[in-house]
Amino acid sequence: MNPASAISTFDPGGAVRGGVVWKNWRPLAGDPSSEVAVAIVAGSQPGPTLWLEGAIHGNEIDSAIFVQKLVQAVDPARLRGTLIAVPVVNNAAFAACQRDSPTDRKDSNRQFPGRADGSYSEQLADAIRSSIEAHADYVIDVHSSTETFLALSHALYFATDTEVSRRSQAFARRACVDVIWESSGDYMANALYCWTVQHGIPTALLDVGDLDVAPGLEGSVAGGLNMLAFAEMLPAPAYEAREPYTVLDPRWVVAERAGIVVQYVTPGSRVNRGAKLFDVLDGKGATLHTGVSPVDNALVLTTRRLKRVGQGEWVISLGAITHDPGGRS
Repeated sequence: MNPASAISTFDPGGAVRGGVVWKNWRPLAGDPSSEVAVAIVAGSQPGPTLWLEGAIHGNEIDSAIFVQKLVQAVDPARLRGTLIAVPVVNNAAFAACQRDSPTDRKDSNRQFPGRADGSYSEQLADAIRSSIEAHADYVIDVHSSTETFLALSHALYFATDTEVSRRSQAFARRACVDVIWESSGDYMANALYCWTVQHGIPTALLDVGDLDVAPGLEGSVAGGLNMLAFAEMLPAPAYEAREPYTVLDPRWVVAERAGIVVQYVTPGSRVNRGAKLFDVLDGKGATLHTGVSPVDNALVLTTRRLKRVGQGEWVISLGAITHDPGGRS
């Protein structure tokens, strides 16, 4: 391994009880492009440590905004324990405004536990993993909609027959989200939330969707405060979370031809097998391909914002409903 690329585990030292300190952290010690800002919110009383990160995918800008606003909403005088908050954890991808790291074109959230001698994304995953392992009792990995896709607000947890998984489920349900995804782990192999649960740390992947769409910024931050209350870091929930849908791992419906996309459903729509989801049209308006639902009793989770699509690209995601808060399933 090149010593210039040595991994840097985050050091939360220097925080003062009852205060907020911002520090710079360089996850890849020899790479200035990896340097990010980290807030340490040190509660007035001792307690758990929660690791909160946004923008591991660099084009999920609302995730960074959510982390910033949650830090501002937490009163250190009422907090027990320590909140370590990284609004933008993948600075190289964020600067390029793209999902994957530009240096190796890899998805950093598919590289855990990471490699100290690997590529940029693998080293970043290793630095995040080692920092969480050293400090965290809980983890919230924040995601959001992008310029390409609009998603319902949702939270994932790694569903296994373990106590830490059940605690992760309860943790995720405190967020103000529309949907809980029961993830088998197959959907996102080597993602952070799978690794942490496998190593005894309750974790929720929180996707706040689009902060301009309900529940919006205020509702999402209230959900984040609820999660801190679940971790016994705040005295009481800030918001009574509504009952969400529960779905299984999503199914993505792709375009079999390139062209112009016309969609017939929106996030939150319910569809059955064979329901028409979208058409792909050529320049004259002729239909090249029609996308239909491959599953029954499904919830539309994500739709495509870009109206131009390439062959094989994602258009819509669906989740098979296992719990309907309205009692229809």
